[in-house]
Amino acid sequence: MRGAGCVGYADNPHISEPSHTIVAKSRTYCEGVSAVTITMHLQRMQGKTWVNVQSQTETIDSPQPDAKNVRQVVAGCVSGTYRHEVVASLITGRNGAPIPIQAPVDHSQEVSIHC
Repeated sequence: MRGAGCVGYADNPHISEPSHTIVAKSRTYCEGVSAVTITMHLQRMQGKTWVNVQSQTETIDSPQPDAKNVRQVVAGCVSGTYRHEVVASLITGRNGAPIPIQAPVDHSQEVSIHC
């Protein structure tokens, strides 16, 4: 990455033991920014529609260059088809000005989870 900005990835949801919950992690890498705000949605397929099961918004202040910033969203385990959606809503430069977001949404692969 060159200049100021961030790139984020939505990892596949999976079952976490021993808590037997569904966890979806996001990885965000930034350079030249003072903060980035992301919203993570753990989504479950209901019919033909993706429905948010659990959502969480986080602001990562002063992300360090070349550092992986990991955040997660967690929900109780219910069998179904899931995906993870990460949405970047605001990236703030070191000068306090917003930085345009090139690709605001990332989705994981769809995964089948059996509880």
